[in-house]
Amino acid sequence: MILGIPGFFLIIIPALRSGDTGSWVTLYIALAVGLLGLPIVVLQYRRFRYWITPKELIIHSGVITRKHRNIPIERIQNVEIVQRLLPRMFGTAKVNVVTAGSTTTEGVLEFVSLKEAHRIRQVVRSYQGIQQPDDVVSTEQLEATPDPDASTI
Repeated sequence: MILGIPGFFLIIIPALRSGDTGSWVTLYIALAVGLLGLPIVVLQYRRFRYWITPKELIIHSGVITRKHRNIPIERIQNVEIVQRLLPRMFGTAKVNVVTAGSTTTEGVLEFVSLKEAHRIRQVVRSYQGIQQPDDVVSTEQLEATPDPDASTI
């Protein structure tokens, strides 16, 4: 919703600058679309879920059309964190999950905090390094495990 604000102002400014009736009709239509679109945006946010297990990344999303994505951890090639200007101002990021053999992004996690985006990358990478895929490692265990490369004082 926040990302649509600049486009909304592009519609409002001409209507406010001119006293033309057609411009005001455009403004009313834009307001109606905005008010009708707000519940959809909220529902999309509320219906978005993801889980990371030792074997796969599971993404559930959608309001009218429900989408369920299961991406095997071993197929994930890259976890890309993208922060454009407006999301950077709000401290959010978009996580693109790229898999082997695919020309497009396999999974997208939008509007997660930057800290959460880095944690997602860390958890996926740690699961890819596990030798026995049946072992379950919780996020708390990953954070509590000391880094072997880190020096101790």
